[in-house]
Amino acid sequence: MFHHFPSKLDLFREVWTDLQTRMGEEALSEARKISGEQDPYIQFLTGARVYLKWAARPEYFKIVLYEGPVVLGLQGWYESNRNLGQSSVRQAMEALAERGRIAPSRVNSYSVLVQSALNGAGFALAEGVDGLTPDEVYEAFEIMIRSLH
Repeated sequence: MFHHFPSKLDLFREVWTDLQTRMGEEALSEARKISGEQDPYIQFLTGARVYLKWAARPEYFKIVLYEGPVVLGLQGWYESNRNLGQSSVRQAMEALAERGRIAPSRVNSYSVLVQSALNGAGFALAEGVDGLTPDEVYEAFEIMIRSLH
C-alpha cells in the first residue's frame, strides 16, 4: 500500500482522514434517522454519541487522537480536525441558532468550545480516565449542550 503514496506522511494522512470521514458519515447517518422536529438538539446529540463511541475504539484513538497531533504536527492536526469535525459542530450550532435555542452571535465560539469538549472527552474515554464510559460522558455532554443559550 505504501508504494501508492509519495511518503509515509501522505499514507498516514489518508488513513487519518478515512477514519474521520467514516466516523462522520456514521454520525450523520444516525442523526438523519431521527426527527429533530420536537427536539432540536437530538440530531446533534445522536451524532455526538457516535463520536464518543468511536473515540473509545483503540484504533480510532491511536491514529486520530494520539498519533495524529504527533505525525501531522499540532497545527496540522488542529486544522485537519477543524476542517472535518468542526464543520459538523458549526452546522449543528447554526441549526440551534435558527431555532432560537442559542444566540446567533455565539455560534462561532460555541462551535470551538463544543468541538474541544468532544475532543477532550475522546481523549478521556480512550485513556480510560476514571473508568469513564461513552454513556456517562454522553449524559454529561447532553446536559451541557442543552444548557447553551
